[in-house]
Amino acid sequence: MTRNFSVLQQRCAAIALLGIALALLWMGLVEPITEYFRQSAYERRTDLDSLSRDRALLSQDTSIQATLAVLGKNPRWARFYEAQKPDKAVLQLETDLRDIFKAPNNPTSMTALPVAIEGPLTRLAAKVTLSLTIDQLTESLGRMRSHAQLLRMINFTIQAPDYQMPDANPTLTIQAEIVGFMVTPVGGLT
Repeated sequence: MTRNFSVLQQRCAAIALLGIALALLWMGLVEPITEYFRQSAYERRTDLDSLSRDRALLSQDTSIQATLAVLGKNPRWARFYEAQKPDKAVLQLETDLRDIFKAPNNPTSMTALPVAIEGPLTRLAAKVTLSLTIDQLTESLGRMRSHAQLLRMINFTIQAPDYQMPDANPTLTIQAEIVGFMVTPVGGLT
């Protein structure tokens, strides 16, 4: 049994089939082509921006090189410990600290702390416990401030006697963490 469709039904079916065909044509052919051109335009814009940035950097290359040369000759670089291995730099730091805190009858306890990389510098540290009078502490801090290497004191604790006579020079117990720096070798730490 065949069913006959009216002319109106045939036209509606034809319009629906035409709409489906146009939608399939759009999704299968036109949309991928427009997406390709949209993506190409985006990549072209990104490449042009990158090229523009690279050209700007190249135009500044001579001034950057000149600035780096000046920085390399800065006397502050001489304030860092020079060693290829951090063990040698830590040993030098401990030797320097013994010289700085030298005083008669001064028991000094020193413990090296693990090294840590902080950007282009390697942090060297030692925990120091010692007993000094106020005058000796003042002299030692002066030597530390004028030392050739850059040294920083952190976690500084002083214990003083509970009672003292006026104009006395009591012995203080001092604990501190003293930090120095060395330039990290180009290949990193070994």
